[in-house]
Parts: sequence; structure tokens; C-alpha cells
Amino acid sequence: TVTDAAQALSGKMAGIQTFSASAKPGATPTIRVRGISSNGSSDPLYVVDGRLTNSIAGIDPNDIESMEVLKDAASAAIYGAQAGNGVILITTRRGQGDGKITYSYQLASQYLGKMPKMMNSEQYAQYYIERERISLDYLYNNWDFKTNTDWLDYSYGSSLMQHHNVTFSASNDRGNLYVSGSYLDNDGMLRGDADVYSRITGMINGSWKFKPWLELQSNNQIEYYR
Repeated sequence: TVTDAAQALSGKMAGIQTFSASAKPGATPTIRVRGISSNGSSDPLYVVDGRLTNSIAGIDPNDIESMEVLKDAASAAIYGAQAGNGVILITTRRGQGDGKITYSYQLASQYLGKMPKMMNSEQYAQYYIERERISLDYLYNNWDFKTNTDWLDYSYGSSLMQHHNVTFSASNDRGNLYVSGSYLDNDGMLRGDADVYSRITGMINGSWKFKPWLELQSNNQIEYYR
């Protein structure tokens, strides 16, 4: 399930590397367009509706109209040295039609696909005794020979992710309006609240033509996450 705009690029374009160093909910994937750079940062330049930004984590994937990647020398001629690691151009949606409201909902179940095999308490104690890290006296004084906690099963469990998105889109011969709001709640596989990620995003894109020679356009985005 794609919940981050960077995830949408994974496996979609040749030569683009997308990988995650963490499975924590809300962790932004790393994108490499032109490999590893020596100028202090290897992150590409993000351009959202003509606006330069260093992150696209706050953009809901449902609000993206198109994504384009520039990775040749021509991008440096347009955006300068900061485009040395490539450029990712994102165009968000604009209002279309006579007036339409859409709502989408995603519900996903998350769990570990494979649990590694771990030693039980008796095997763990025997392992440390054979390595002469602990003595039998220490074992008798610190273990009741009954307790056998499966810490992996205790730490991990199944969880749910839900994603809501509602939009309004309209246009006529003088202008257009696109309004969107989304809510993401992702409870990770760790038990407890240590890896819960919540995100609320909103977008308002609009334009109005006052005169044939005068048109006002505005792109607004808000985001809140924890």
C-alpha cells in the first residue's frame, strides 16, 4: 500500500533507486537518481508545482497528477548546481469537470511475514554456560527454570493501517478549484504506541481568470503529522 509519494516511484522508472533504511511507519524512503554524490548530499531536488522543496513526505499520493524525473545534464541548466543529484518534478491535481466529490478508503493489515527462530531460555542459558560467560551458580540464583518468554512474539503483532481521502474538483471556462483532505493512521507492528504514525494533509489548488490577460493562480498545502 502506497502511503508516501516517494514510494510511488519504486520500480516505476529505470535507473531510479528507492529504498528504505527503516520499516518504521512514516519513515521516508531514500531516492537516488544519479547514484551517490560527493557534494555532501545525494538527495534529488524536488520541484512541486514549480516550488522547490527538500521533502515530499507531506503530499498525499492521491493528490499527484504526474511525476517526472530529470537526470541528465540539461536539468543543471534549468535549476543550477542544486540539480546535480537529479530533479523530481511533481504536478498536483487541478480542478476538472462541473463539480465532483470523491472519497477513497484503504484498510491494510500488517504483520511479520516470517519470524526468525530464537533459542528458548534453556538453550540460551546452555549457550552462555558453554562459552563460560556465566556459571551454574549464577544460573541457579537468577532463573527459576520455568520462565521462558518469547520476546519476538511479545514485541510484535498484527496491526492496521487506514487511509482516508476526500476531494472536491470543479472547473469552468474562467477557472478551476481542487480541494483535498486526507488522514492516515498507521500503527506499526511493534506492540504499544512507540511506532504509531498519524498524518493529516490538505490541499487547495485554484485559478481564476479575471481578464483575458490577467489570471490568478494559487497552490496551497498544509500538513500535520506525528
